Amino acid sequence: MDVVEYIREQIEADNYEFSLHAEHEREDEHILVEEIEQSVMSGELLEDYPDDPRGHKLPHSGFYSIRPSHTQRLGPVA
Repeated sequence: MDVVEYIREQIEADNYEFSLHAEHEREDEHILVEEIEQSVMSGELLEDYPDDPRGHKLPHSGFYSIRPSHTQRLGPVA
């Protein structure tokens, strides 16, 4: 199973969480959790940086509603 498939399965199982920083950004930009889920489920992985010093980084691009979305970090909860 590739990492995108794994992440999508975790979203479907509601087995994920946002970092405190991500939650603040989401709230500041008035983005619903459902919009992020939609973006991840329909979008595409741009890069894979497993050795990023801050944790596994997977920049992702997709759409929610009619707005473009760019997610900086997707990955398993540590």
